[in-house]
Amino acid sequence: ATKALEESEERYRLATAASESGIWDWWTESNTVFYSDQWKALLGYQAHELKNEFSTWENLLHPDDKEQMFSAVQDFLQSPKDFFVEEFRMKHKNGNYCWIHNKAAAVFDENDKVQRMFGVHTDITEEKKTINQLYKSKEDYKQLFEQAHDAILIFNPEDEVILDANKGACEEYGYTYEEFIGSSITKFSKNPKIGRHRIEQTLIDGVFSNFETIQYHKDGTELYFEINASLINYKGNPAILSINRNITERKRAEQALIDSEANLMSVLESSQDSIWSVDREFRILTVNTRFKNEFYYKIGIELKQGDCITNLVSPEIGAKWKKRYERVFSGESVVEIDRYEIDQKLYYFEVTINPIVNGQFISGASIVSKDITEREKTKQLLLLAKDQAEENNRLKSSFLANMSHEIRTPMNGIMGFADLLKEEDLSEKEKSLYINVIERSGGKMLRLINNIIDISRIESGQMSIELGEVNVHELLSFQYSFFLPEAERNGLELKLDTSNNGDVIIWSDATKIADIFTNLIKNAIKYTKDGGISFGYTLNNKEIQFYVKDTGIGISKAKQKQIFERFAQAEKIEDKVTEGAGLGLAIVKAYVKLLGGAIDFKSRQNMGTEFIFSIPIKLK
Repeated sequence: ATKALEESEERYRLATAASESGIWDWWTESNTVFYSDQWKALLGYQAHELKNEFSTWENLLHPDDKEQMFSAVQDFLQSPKDFFVEEFRMKHKNGNYCWIHNKAAAVFDENDKVQRMFGVHTDITEEKKTINQLYKSKEDYKQLFEQAHDAILIFNPEDEVILDANKGACEEYGYTYEEFIGSSITKFSKNPKIGRHRIEQTLIDGVFSNFETIQYHKDGTELYFEINASLINYKGNPAILSINRNITERKRAEQALIDSEANLMSVLESSQDSIWSVDREFRILTVNTRFKNEFYYKIGIELKQGDCITNLVSPEIGAKWKKRYERVFSGESVVEIDRYEIDQKLYYFEVTINPIVNGQFISGASIVSKDITEREKTKQLLLLAKDQAEENNRLKSSFLANMSHEIRTPMNGIMGFADLLKEEDLSEKEKSLYINVIERSGGKMLRLINNIIDISRIESGQMSIELGEVNVHELLSFQYSFFLPEAERNGLELKLDTSNNGDVIIWSDATKIADIFTNLIKNAIKYTKDGGISFGYTLNNKEIQFYVKDTGIGISKAKQKQIFERFAQAEKIEDKVTEGAGLGLAIVKAYVKLLGGAIDFKSRQNMGTEFIFSIPIKLK
């Protein structure tokens, strides 16, 4: 939207710069005036030599024309017409007075009051001189006729046949003198009927001044002319003298100004952003529907042109906006992020403010407010993701460091005791001991490798379940028998509670359930110094609920949120790095999820931990 607005303003600037006529723009309420560089050049001044003020025009008016022009302006403001057309004299930088033809249009507010006038000044000094000299001296008629820059035609008012044409007419219309003489003016008139009416009016009044019409060049191009016609005596017969000034460039400039206004409003209304502009008194000049609706939703006030926007918001916001606008009035461009809470939701807006420059004068500020709430949310999510990635990377590094220890420990046992077995004088008891150490070390390494493979298969989605009949009592009894020796070696009591349920057969994956219990019971033994460990299950109509409970060191609140994350066990717990790769609980949670269940835990530091997981009871 900002780019389109800038392009619209650039087209307007180029149009005014290209025009040979001077363009002015007057905001009546604020008395703010803009004069184009060409307007000032018509009077011999450079752009910086005349101020963009209403008084500039007043001071340059001919003293004899001031009263008449002030009265004409007031009459127009009180009783507006389609156009404000006047001729008056203005003082040139060289001290002489130029005749100026002024044509202006008005923009009205909702009460049909003139809010803005913009128009075009054309230097008609030469035209005035031409007319005056034509009347003043018949002797110089032919010379003036030929040297005039405007097209001059003399034709018979009855049959509209051209009797004479000057050099300017030949240049403007593209015809030779011979082609003009004897031809009808209707051949280059776009609307001969209107032309005929003006001829008849000229015959009645003697003159018909300052009317605009469209006529054709010889090549078919449309040209705009401003015509002053008068009834004369030509060689003893009545004729009409028509002085035709080519105003095509001026009309293009006027149309460019109109198009610029239309394009501006089109940009404002089609934009998804909120757009408005203010003058130097913070009064609204333009505002699009989106901002009107947004302002009404937030503030409860319907915006109108001319409203002082800083008075309609809270004092705090009004003061903040004033500071921004004043920075822009000094020539600065401002970009700020605003945050508002609306209906208990946070919204973010990127506000871009640029100066509105008329010539060398900053007359106001244009504001574009873009809703960037989703962008800000995405940014915050990216920051969270970045933090999570960094945390994962840190945990992975800790895991790799711990993994090297976990691999070296059993490997050293295997290699060391394998070397001892090479000795020839070993007793059978020693050989059996060494072999037992090698077997335990190999088993430990195998479990570690299996865990790494399992977590890789889980993450790649390749882990599957193999359903079959599962005798829950037999499965848990095996776990009890398997871990009882280890528990006793650590001075712990191991208890299995089946609540006298007898044989319970479910349809599930026995291996996955066994692996879940293996990881949970091994962790319980690892983190329990005194007391005991109990495990078992209970039944209800739809699911079976398992548990493993210990009286160990528990889990601190700081660690509880990450207990199921990969590599979490590689962290220090109670200022001691525990044995293990930190994958067990991540595998447990993944297996429970594969079986269609859920897992949770309760833990109090130095009081123990209880893991509870449930899976649905499925029939074969």
